[in-house]
Amino acid sequence: RLFAEVNELPAVRRAWGQAIRKAGGSIMKASDNPEESRNVMPALIRWRGRLGEVLSRSFQGSSDFGLTLKDALEELLNAGNLNRSAKLLAQRVDEVMHGVGVQSDAALEELAVGIIGVFRCLSAKDAFEAFYKKDLAKRLLCPDRKSCTLEAESIMVQKLRDECGAGFTSRIEGMLRDVDNASIHTSTFVGQHGIKATLNESKIDFHVTVLTSGLWPSLPATSELRYPVVAGKLQESFALSYAAQHKGRSLQWCHSLGHCSLRASFEGASRKELFVSHLQAVVLLLFNSKDTMTCGEIGATTGIATADLYRTLQSLSLHKTTKLLLKEPKRREVEDGDSFAYNASFKSKLYHIMVPHIPSKEQQCEDEAEVQQRVVQDRRHELDAAIVRAMKARKKLTH
Repeated sequence: RLFAEVNELPAVRRAWGQAIRKAGGSIMKASDNPEESRNVMPALIRWRGRLGEVLSRSFQGSSDFGLTLKDALEELLNAGNLNRSAKLLAQRVDEVMHGVGVQSDAALEELAVGIIGVFRCLSAKDAFEAFYKKDLAKRLLCPDRKSCTLEAESIMVQKLRDECGAGFTSRIEGMLRDVDNASIHTSTFVGQHGIKATLNESKIDFHVTVLTSGLWPSLPATSELRYPVVAGKLQESFALSYAAQHKGRSLQWCHSLGHCSLRASFEGASRKELFVSHLQAVVLLLFNSKDTMTCGEIGATTGIATADLYRTLQSLSLHKTTKLLLKEPKRREVEDGDSFAYNASFKSKLYHIMVPHIPSKEQQCEDEAEVQQRVVQDRRHELDAAIVRAMKARKKLTH
């Protein structure tokens, strides 16, 4: 108010903007360091919240000072690599959603508001959408759904919809619908008389999620996987049942995205429940009939591609705390002649054990490169559409 009396508010606004750029620049510097980059967005969101308090208390919520704050944040977030800030913000959303089980609704709402405040200043919103969808797909298909709830995801999606409109979130909402409809597809299938009898006899819990290919990020191509007899028959029966109910649709099974739980027995009457991928499960089930198998024999029996087979066997035999198979010779690399035996003496204090899978470094790099490429392609289509709209509106062009 005092500066307004002497007409010096423009100078205060300039100083305000310079202070924001200086302090924000020191925070954004850490984004170049892979180890420290995860701390950038939490710090930036907290800092933006404090700036909002200063704006409301010290500057009485002035729209001019608010515009200065917005311009300064946009300059910080969109300097250099435009996709870098979008990726870091998507990672922050992923961290928040994984920890949603230990947060109240009010805390989640506050975090979502802070994230949207930074998102509003991003120019590469399409890059954020691509990274967000990639992480969302992993959360929705995660075997441990306790760390991810559809209610919390819906809150975040609703915030994005309020900010950018229904067109921005249409595919994301479609992903949530697919997961929500999974229970309908499963209950319809298992309710059939013959299927229900098979499940009761085999003591198998069956659940399937049908993903709409146009909504989800590109799904990994996997070779055919030879399931055990009962599981294979259930897979074929579901495909026939789905095709009969939905004419004109085809199913392509993504074995690498499947998860299941196995009950295992070890020495000393020890029983554990193992959460594993389908590839890991198919390998482990082979040792119900054999104590020792070579890598080549496992590959020939299961039909798993060589690269996937090597990583699967490494995850089952080389992990420090979940070594379910014993490997000979004892080296990290896997070869066709290597021998694997069931580790009957396995011990763990936990009953429910999540067996980690080893992703390939090449696949991780390809996933990020694929996201970048998809963003560039979408931008090209949007640019072409904008040019066509302008040409139709003006209907003339100077040469």
